[in-house]
Amino acid sequence: MDDIHIWIEDIADMDAGFYSVAVTNANGCTTSLDSIEVRDETVGTSLIPRLDVRVYPNPAKDIVHFDVADVNEYLIQLKGIDGRIVDTWENKKTIDVSMFTPGIYVLHVISVDKQFTARLVIAK
Repeated sequence: MDDIHIWIEDIADMDAGFYSVAVTNANGCTTSLDSIEVRDETVGTSLIPRLDVRVYPNPAKDIVHFDVADVNEYLIQLKGIDGRIVDTWENKKTIDVSMFTPGIYVLHVISVDKQFTARLVIAK
C-alpha cells in the first residue's frame, strides 16, 4: 500500500476569488482541479466610526441645525420610528421639519466612512 500524505493549507489570508489546484506526487505525476472558489463569508459585526454631529434644537418645531465636523459630504436621513425613510437631504446645515407630524423620529447622518444616529423629537 502506498504511503498517504496529507497536506493541510491554511487559506484564511487568501483573497476571495477563483484558484486552480494542482497536486504532484513523488513520481512527478500531476493532477489538477479546474478551479475552486474561495469566498469571504465572514460573519459578525464591526464598529462603524462615529461621525461628530451636533443637532439642535431637540425637540424641534420648525428648523433643525446641523454642525457636522470634519466632513463636507454627508447624507441626512429622517426615519419614522418604524424605520421607514421619511425624507433625505444632502450636505444641509439646516432642515425644515415643520411639515412633519409631531412625534419621535430617528435621525441618521452618514458620510463615506462614518455615521451618526440620534433620536429627534418634532413638537408643535
